[in-house]
Amino acid sequence: MASASTPSGSFSSFGNAQKELDTAMGSMRDNMTMMAERDSRLGELEGKSNMLQGTSSAFSRQARRLRWEMKWQQFRLIALAVCLTVWVACFYFFRHQMPAYLAASGAAFTLAYFVQRHVAKRWRAQIESEDTERHFLMSAGDCDDAEGRLLGP
Repeated sequence: MASASTPSGSFSSFGNAQKELDTAMGSMRDNMTMMAERDSRLGELEGKSNMLQGTSSAFSRQARRLRWEMKWQQFRLIALAVCLTVWVACFYFFRHQMPAYLAASGAAFTLAYFVQRHVAKRWRAQIESEDTERHFLMSAGDCDDAEGRLLGP
């Protein structure tokens, strides 16, 4: 009987070992499947992160440009109000020399218009060059954030 129980015991221990091996293999397959899914999700997340960074940079550039446009518009409005007030006051004092005053006023307003256009064009060009430089630095990987600040040493 002892010899009969020994072979049956070895079969059951072999069966148990096979069962444990199957369980371990199944667990490994599940882990590998979960790891592949995780890798896929991480890839998707990285793509979304890159897209968000690009969108953030574009938003930052547009916000900076809009802020500049609003300040420039506010400055022009204040300058126009001051010029108009000075013009009306001078109009009262020079009402006896009306033709000469109107000619000088026309020339002064024309000059002011062209100066305003020149200044606006230069400021826009400066903003464009800063945006281009910032975009170049960010694409080269030398920047810390979407604002384009350089990395420290």
